[in-house]
Amino acid sequence: MPSQAQSSCPSPVQWDERLLAVLTLPLFLLRAVQTKPCEGEAVVLLHGLSRNYFAMKPLAKRLHARGFHVVNISYPSHLADIPTLIGKYILPEIEKLGDRRIHFVTHSLGGILVRWLLKNEPPANPGRLVMLAPPNQGNEIVDRLGKKTWFPLLMGSAAMQLGTDGIPKKLGAVPIPACVVMGRRAVVPFFRGWHEGEGDGFVGVAGGHAPGVDASHVIEADHTFIMMHPEAIRIAIEFLESSAPKRSLQPSPAPEGIPQADFG
Repeated sequence: MPSQAQSSCPSPVQWDERLLAVLTLPLFLLRAVQTKPCEGEAVVLLHGLSRNYFAMKPLAKRLHARGFHVVNISYPSHLADIPTLIGKYILPEIEKLGDRRIHFVTHSLGGILVRWLLKNEPPANPGRLVMLAPPNQGNEIVDRLGKKTWFPLLMGSAAMQLGTDGIPKKLGAVPIPACVVMGRRAVVPFFRGWHEGEGDGFVGVAGGHAPGVDASHVIEADHTFIMMHPEAIRIAIEFLESSAPKRSLQPSPAPEGIPQADFG
C-alpha cells in the first residue's frame, strides 16, 4: 500500500508556517538564498511556481538538524524560462558548493528545474533527488489556460513550458536515485476534474511519474503545502539518508496510475 500520512490536520505551528509562506508570496521577485552551513553533504531546496524560500524553511530546518548543509534558493519563477532560471539563479549557487555531494529536494516546478539541470548541466557529484508534487507528465492546467492571453502574462515563461507536450516530457529518465511524493488532498476545487484519477488539486497522482524513479509515495496532502507536511518531510529525510546505490531501493507500491520503477 502507498505510504499514509500520520495526520491531515496541521498543528498550530504548521498553521503559523503556512500563514508566513502565504504572506511572503510577493517576495518571489527577490533573489534570495538561505544557507544553513554544516560539514555534511549538501541539500539544495527549490520551491515551486510563485513561491519563495520561505515555503521550504520548515524542511530546511529539519534537514539542517540532521547534519546537512542546506542551500534554500529563491528564484523569480515568473520572469524567465526554465533554462534561464537554471543558468542565472541555480547554477551559480551549485558552483559554490565545490566538490560536495549535492542532493536535491524540490516542490512542483522545482523538480522540473532539477531534471533539466541533470540532463543539461549536471553537477560533478550529484546525490539523490526527492520531488514533491512534480508535474513530470506535464500539466493539464497549462494545456487549457495557456492559450488565454492573460495566462503567460500572469504565470510567466517557465509555466508555459509545463504543458503535457512541454519540457517535462522531453527530459528522459532521472539519472540519479529519485523519490516522488504526491498528494491526494485537493483543497483547491477548481481544477479537480482536469486530470485523471486522484490528485492534489493541481497535479494528478499519475502525473508525478517519471522514468527512472526509484520510489513513489502518496500522502494526504494538498499541492500548496505538501512541502510542510510531516510525512513528506519524513520521507524526504529517510530517502536522502539511505546509502543504497541506484536501483537497489525497494519502492513503495506505486499508486494507481503510476507504473512501478523497473529494478531489472
